[in-house]
Amino acid sequence: MIALDTSKSRLIIFIILVTLTIPSILCSLFIFYHFYRSRKLRQRINNHVVLLLLIITFIQVIGELPITLIFLRTGSAAVSSKKFCQFWIIFDYMLFTGSLWTMAIASIQRYYLVFHRTFFDKYIIFFHYVPLSFCVIYPIILYSFLVTKYSCITDFDYSSWTCGGACYLYEPVLGSIDWIFNGCVNVVLSILATSLIITRVLIQKCRATTQRSIWNRSRRIIIQLVALSTLYMLVWLPCVICFVITLFRSVPVLSSLYISYLSYYQYLSSLLCPFVCLAGLPEVRRALNNIKPLNKQIVHDIRQVAENIKNHRRNCLESDS
Repeated sequence: MIALDTSKSRLIIFIILVTLTIPSILCSLFIFYHFYRSRKLRQRINNHVVLLLLIITFIQVIGELPITLIFLRTGSAAVSSKKFCQFWIIFDYMLFTGSLWTMAIASIQRYYLVFHRTFFDKYIIFFHYVPLSFCVIYPIILYSFLVTKYSCITDFDYSSWTCGGACYLYEPVLGSIDWIFNGCVNVVLSILATSLIITRVLIQKCRATTQRSIWNRSRRIIIQLVALSTLYMLVWLPCVICFVITLFRSVPVLSSLYISYLSYYQYLSSLLCPFVCLAGLPEVRRALNNIKPLNKQIVHDIRQVAENIKNHRRNCLESDS
């Protein structure tokens, strides 16, 4: 395998990820605050999947990403033990898989919300709450079993990201099935559902004026979905392509590229997710815009107080003289 992973490249990746981490956390907290304050936001069905996606990515950014940052900075796992490596692998795999399935479910749900809202509302438990529960429960159960219970030879490498990964991934059949179902299928589903929505909306906009109400009524949902799908497509499609190529023929450069760069590139989906979600939440965006005049007023008041203090001191000096 060609060595692309160097201390310099890890340092550059570390700086990029750290630079994005603080703004991402602040943006997530800002959105969570407004979800907490606004019952209207919480009650909208189309916001539920967005909130779940934000929660998953937020947990990754504040919980799992710091472990990766420690590895990038030191070149070794934060704790050199089998238990810690198992925890890191489960934590990482379930969060990435959970976010990918949540994105796929979001794309499918939005198709029904736009074109079959009555049908969706009638079977809301099956089409809404069950899939969202699946996105949370399925990855936890799957990877807890595969990492801790599945019988394979485990030889953790503390100088590799996620300690070299779970041993089942190195089995051709099981490793390929996991990657295809939990890394490729959900990405393809998301792309197909989003493309189908865009195509149907464009066709119906051209057909008749009455059909244009679909766009006017669902514009916010569609724009938000397109933005999120574009983010996940840009981040995960290179990983999927890399895997599919190496599945049929051995390409050492691609394998090294994934290990050295694409495995960290995946974090961009979690780090940038809050900003993309914010773009599709106009109520929260308006609240953010209202902060700007307030900040200007605060700065003006501080300057005014400083000027008053300065004038007071000058008057005191003149009176003493």
